[in-house]
Amino acid sequence: LIAEKTNIYDNPNIRKVHKTPTPLLGGIAVYIAFASAVIYNDVFSDELKGVAIGATVIFVLGIIDDIVGLSAVLKLIVQSIAVFIMITYGVVADFLPNTFWGHVGEIAITYIGVLGITNALNFFDGMDGLATGLTSIIALFLVFLAIQTGQYFLAYLSTALLGSSLGFFPYNFRLKNPALIFLGDGGSTFMGFMLAGLTVMGDW
Repeated sequence: LIAEKTNIYDNPNIRKVHKTPTPLLGGIAVYIAFASAVIYNDVFSDELKGVAIGATVIFVLGIIDDIVGLSAVLKLIVQSIAVFIMITYGVVADFLPNTFWGHVGEIAITYIGVLGITNALNFFDGMDGLATGLTSIIALFLVFLAIQTGQYFLAYLSTALLGSSLGFFPYNFRLKNPALIFLGDGGSTFMGFMLAGLTVMGDW
């Protein structure tokens, strides 16, 4: 409704498979659903704060990109800032030797991994239900892995992401009809960043 009233549509072109203008901003629903679940249940940690703040930066960046369009360089810079915020809260890969170069390597791998997954999921958002379905599947497996390893806080967060993705899925994937609404960059990059952040949070 917001997208329709503000005339924010994804219009067909030679690079896209949909045939009619389709509302964007579906990521707003996913973001609100996830944030509401976390805030309502009052489950927080320093690591979650880092991931949540970084994901919010990514989400806002994506929404602005959906509305006015931004350069790839600017988006990469802001995404890097979001990863930096996450790292300052202690969400960083932890598997190299406890040395200076080990820490540098872990930070570099975290940057590359999170930025890569964030943008990869955005690239996947080219067919109805693909990015949302992929997020749901990965989030479900994160739930199972977290429970098996006794990381119940991580399981809860993964469940919240799973639920928010599944709630949007029926509007984005309909068997014989085109999608009613798209995630947009705001939704796909938010999902990608959350998946990457939750994976780094996991103590595997």
